[in-house]
Amino acid sequence: MLSRLSRLRRPSTLTGSMVASGQPDETELIRAAMRGNVQDIERLLSMDRSLQPRLTLLSISSKKAAFNINATDKMGRTALHWIASQGHASCVDTIMEHLGTTPLVSNNDGRTPLHEAAMKGHGKMVAELLEHKIFLDDESIDKVDCQNRTALHWAARRGHWAIIDLLIAKGASINIISTDGESALSLAANANDEGVLQMMFRAWAAQGGDERIVREFVGHGKTQVDTKDDGERTLLSYASEKGYGDSVKLLIENGADIEAKDKSYGRTPLLWAAEGGHEGVVKLLVEKGADIEAKDRITRTPLLWAAKARRRYWGQLRDENYGRTPLLWATVGGYEGVVKLLVEKGADIEAKDKDGWTPLSLAARNGPGGVVKLLVEKGADIEAKDKDSKTPLSLAARNGQEGVVKLLVEKGADIEAKDKDSKTPLLWAAVGGYEGVVKLLVEKGANIKVKDEDGRTPLSWASGRVDENIVKLLHEKLEQLRGFT
Repeated sequence: MLSRLSRLRRPSTLTGSMVASGQPDETELIRAAMRGNVQDIERLLSMDRSLQPRLTLLSISSKKAAFNINATDKMGRTALHWIASQGHASCVDTIMEHLGTTPLVSNNDGRTPLHEAAMKGHGKMVAELLEHKIFLDDESIDKVDCQNRTALHWAARRGHWAIIDLLIAKGASINIISTDGESALSLAANANDEGVLQMMFRAWAAQGGDERIVREFVGHGKTQVDTKDDGERTLLSYASEKGYGDSVKLLIENGADIEAKDKSYGRTPLLWAAEGGHEGVVKLLVEKGADIEAKDRITRTPLLWAAKARRRYWGQLRDENYGRTPLLWATVGGYEGVVKLLVEKGADIEAKDKDGWTPLSLAARNGPGGVVKLLVEKGADIEAKDKDSKTPLSLAARNGQEGVVKLLVEKGADIEAKDKDSKTPLLWAAVGGYEGVVKLLVEKGANIKVKDEDGRTPLSWASGRVDENIVKLLHEKLEQLRGFT
């Protein structure tokens, strides 16, 4: 006991240093904390009042300890503030063991020990503090200082990525804005560290996509709006993936690039929204001109992602440029599997675009026959007319789709249907010089004497094109007809 007492009374280590410093507002505990001297801290905290009459200048808060563990210097800093600021992680447990349930305090700037450690980039110290439940007076990792900044704000401001990662993993909120209008997200963007930004983007998305943070973020200008993380993803990419419609709209209104692709998957915001099945966001992006034929690294389009997810709403969604639903676009691309899925999920099989083309019209015009056959089997109207009164058969004949013409004729399509120019499928085949289609239609009984509004027949069109084979075929047919008259 005497040996222990003699060690504690050495003025050169404890009380003597206070006298020499001329700073009576600092306690010996704070001085030991500043030095990171765990032995002195342990001795001071274990002193009994009856053994230390020389420490009457120190604040005594309980019978358990000889010192007020939250005694402060003139800046309001406690011993733990100093330990955190200096990064003396080995001293934390000693302080915490004697703290008990006594709440910690903030300094004159409203900062807690956690703020101090985060500011200085002491990752190990932050980790040590977070292991103790009472490291803040309100037991919150999101305690704010006088500038309404959290520890996360300070870590982001200084670019301490490991601490940011740790704080977020422990539940630190990204949705707090400081008094000068800065969020941890915008601070991370300013730090120009893509790795830090990725953590922030993911945290924002995971914590509900607070629109206030987006509003603050875009307030820093177009350059920041399209800031990318180390995966080359933008905030719009994350907002689209999660279906945060208000944030997506706000970002687009502030100039966000709607075609920005990430590095890993090659997905645009529309592709992310399509994969997630976020109807409102998909519609919004398409209305704003997003490329609905954009492909990711595995060549999947928004249509394919939607079909894979079996989302019913895709069957009704239209783009503003052509007035086409995904089913219409799927037929244009010849995506038979997608067409099948969309039709089965309730897509309007008779929907028309701005040209009056139905899915069957487009499939007949462009091929292939598999899509045409599928649509016909699903009940598509084979006599549907576009704005020029062309039927699917006329469109197929006009574009030389011989296989489609054969299929439609076999399904009962009207081979004499006329459009607004009084042209029949045979006339269109002759105009285009498609010998195989002409032969097929003639064999099926198409009227070779038919005239369009200009009075031209299939033969006159073929003669004008100098299509010798077609001319010969039509002449032979005419001769046959004369033989029967």
